[in-house]
Amino acid sequence: MANTTKPLTNTEVKQSKPKEKEYNLADGNGLYLRVKPNGTKLWLFNYSRPYTKKRANLSLGKYPNLTLAEARVKAQEYKGLLAKDFDPKDKKLELEKANRLAHINTLEHVVEQWMLLKQDNISPSYYKKITSRLRLHVLPNIGKIPIHKITAVGTIESLRTLAKQGKMETIDNICGWLNEIMTYSVNTGLIPANPLSGIKKAFNSPKTTHLPTLRPEELPELTVAIETANIRLITKYLMQWQLHTMVRPKEASEARWDEVDLEKKVWVIPAEKMKMKRDHTVPLSSAMMRLLEDLRPLSGHREWLFPSDRSPRKPMSSQSVNMALKRMGFKGRLVSHGFRALASTTLNEHGFDPELIETALAHVDSNSVRAAYNRAEYLERRREMMEWWSTHIINTNQNIQQLSPDQDEVTFDNTKQSNIYEENYSSRSNSNYAYALTGKVPDLKTIKMSDLNESEEAIQLRLVQLQQHLQRRGIDKINLGKNHAKELVQVIGKALWENYPEKRMGEMCNLTKEVFVDQVHRSTVPDDAREVYLAALPESAKTLREWLKPIALKSASKGGRPRKK
Repeated sequence: MANTTKPLTNTEVKQSKPKEKEYNLADGNGLYLRVKPNGTKLWLFNYSRPYTKKRANLSLGKYPNLTLAEARVKAQEYKGLLAKDFDPKDKKLELEKANRLAHINTLEHVVEQWMLLKQDNISPSYYKKITSRLRLHVLPNIGKIPIHKITAVGTIESLRTLAKQGKMETIDNICGWLNEIMTYSVNTGLIPANPLSGIKKAFNSPKTTHLPTLRPEELPELTVAIETANIRLITKYLMQWQLHTMVRPKEASEARWDEVDLEKKVWVIPAEKMKMKRDHTVPLSSAMMRLLEDLRPLSGHREWLFPSDRSPRKPMSSQSVNMALKRMGFKGRLVSHGFRALASTTLNEHGFDPELIETALAHVDSNSVRAAYNRAEYLERRREMMEWWSTHIINTNQNIQQLSPDQDEVTFDNTKQSNIYEENYSSRSNSNYAYALTGKVPDLKTIKMSDLNESEEAIQLRLVQLQQHLQRRGIDKINLGKNHAKELVQVIGKALWENYPEKRMGEMCNLTKEVFVDQVHRSTVPDDAREVYLAALPESAKTLREWLKPIALKSASKGGRPRKK
């Protein structure tokens, strides 16, 4: 008759005492209670390993953390695995590894992996937007939770603060990104299903708000405002470029000279700059070709059409036009992106083909075959439309001078002059611009404070002139730079004293120095010339006082400033 093991009772297990050596108490079916000399009690499962038939012990856990009944359930589970030729030890190691990985894969960790994948398919600005919002509003609350333990309830609760603040658009974006992250987790085998698929329904939908723009009949007001605005010349050119070409603000501000084909009269924006990641060809109207001619002396020696005034090796900010529009009185009525809506509405009202308009706005057609046809076939038709749009902008105000595209020489004071830039440009009404084109040096004593306030191009173009003199004469740069710096300091000082007669000499020296440095930084001269002018500004307050003293005395003698005794 076969030996049978009498099952253990709870009392036997509880009252088992430690001995000098460890010993086992058998429960049957391979389950044992091992009692150690220190009093520790462990449940063991003893079995014969499949295929090798070697005996092995597998720890199930400690008593009383694992009760007798629970130990029997585990032993029975392992017996079932043995019946299928699965080694319980291998299965246990596999489960421990999976559990360890599951706790390593926190939401924060998975977000990092997802962003690495996402980075190549989105613009840097959008990438920054996603990461900043997730790090600010999501990861501090639930970032440390393993991905398999993320729940809809917990996630919704973590977004309640944003909902109370009324930031529904931010919540809508975050919910969309979290769903993408969960779908990525499902596809990579981290979780079996997406638990956040319906979390958007827990919040109100964001209200759709359209960017402010003008009606077509208000276009004359805008064109007049641009022409008469107290803004930098380069900003005015950027505003006109964006309005005429109908591109997005960032696409306009980051335009490069090597993207423009003057022969074919097109501007090709590369795919990486476009929202839809496709090359976009913009036919350039006659007005835009003339604007490029005007831009050449200001930025033709640089990479960007519209270089930053502070860092010329970088483009202007895409927000420059928005800031200018606010100063021009359009706050709340118009933003730079609204130029596109204004153009679209005007062109549609005048009967242009909607598909032409959508292509000009770089809106991608859902039909990829038709979209490719549009890009190739519509270019010439779009050129006609863009020419009409530019002409319409110019004709909205009779005071805006429309220049002839065939004009290849300039005339000032009835004297025909060749262009010193070896290019032909149309004449402008501004006298300082005329000086820059003809090579004449303006009398800086005629510059008033109004020139500094209303148009910085006077100082900018003067600095261009100084650089040209440096190049043509071959004179020592430092000496020439000092002479011109002194002249500029005295002109700025004279203009400031006329407007601030109550200020004392020390205050005027500081203010003059600030204006001088600001104007040099805002200039479009090459970096080496800018360094010459800044180096020429005297570090000694005494020297600066000497430069300004004749101006102060002359101002006092005319009653413009009380002479100090």
